[in-house]
Amino acid sequence: MKPKILIDSDIPYIQGVLDPLAEVCYLPAKAITPEACHDAKALIIRTRTSCNQNLLKGSQVELIASATVGTDHINRYFCKTNNIEVANAPGCNAWAVVQWVTSALYSVTRQLPIPLSQLRIGIVGCGAVGRRLHATLTTLGIHTILVDPPLQAQGGKGYSSLAMVQQFCDIITFHVPLTYSDESRHPTYHLADEHFFYGLERRPFILNSSRGGVVDDYALLRALERKQIRGYCLDVYEHEEDLSPALLEPALLGTPHIAGYSIEGKQAATAAVLQAVCSHFGWPKLLPKLEVDETQRPFNAGLSISDLAKTYDIRKDSLALKAQPYALEQLRSHYTYRHDWQAYEFGNRKLSIQDPLG
Repeated sequence: MKPKILIDSDIPYIQGVLDPLAEVCYLPAKAITPEACHDAKALIIRTRTSCNQNLLKGSQVELIASATVGTDHINRYFCKTNNIEVANAPGCNAWAVVQWVTSALYSVTRQLPIPLSQLRIGIVGCGAVGRRLHATLTTLGIHTILVDPPLQAQGGKGYSSLAMVQQFCDIITFHVPLTYSDESRHPTYHLADEHFFYGLERRPFILNSSRGGVVDDYALLRALERKQIRGYCLDVYEHEEDLSPALLEPALLGTPHIAGYSIEGKQAATAAVLQAVCSHFGWPKLLPKLEVDETQRPFNAGLSISDLAKTYDIRKDSLALKAQPYALEQLRSHYTYRHDWQAYEFGNRKLSIQDPLG
């Protein structure tokens, strides 16, 4: 008998792939309910499905595969105590997020009287995104200060303190998971809070494309009003279901949680969840159903900050959300995926993707 698998219908490149092996139901996130999950063996979801006791109690679910980097929408303790395997797609969209940050940085520099090469950028969180961003900025000759207490505690070299970032950085960008004090020695919930903003010395720009809640949005707005910061660019928000126009309106850039929404990133995420499902059920490896002509590779003439920013028009996404602040979910669900740099051929040299931190 074929196992029943529920799949979020907004996950791309997966339609039809598992159908020969399973009883597949494609549902919008809101329709993935306890009743729908009751006889399902596996769920393939996004962050819009909260996997907890309310959803899963009494179900037959054995596997949750999330086509996302983060897993803060999944109660891992409940899953562990109920023998539910959890899989995700770490690093799948890292280059897309770096592309978003780079385009945001280009917009920021146009607000400042000195070039980016003379600024210090604080990168808080040096996982898949932070490392690649550091590599990119280093390639461009831009000075960075890196902060990652968990990696530093494991013996990692080259890291500074958050206090150093507060003191010396002109731009601060966050790339950490959302964790809380009851689950981590280094919690990130409201990492940038009132206390953080009061400690800033150079009126930096703040960028957050990690998780809503890492930055206290109310404190961020107050910091702008107090002139503790020059401005901010956001892709994530604490209350995305009820996004405040008061937060969005003064933002230099505000996009609808799509920093990681590239063709290549989505393909990688779908490949990761397919691998998890096939491994769990002992099936042969299956690949995403690609809908992109891989022979048509975009070309970019150079490798400067402006050249890289041209690969993604971040202003278009920001204007769309600012025009409809209550339509974040609609804009996100119907977003047209862009190419990230993995698809590009650069004219004068290759963009290094080596991890400079080892």
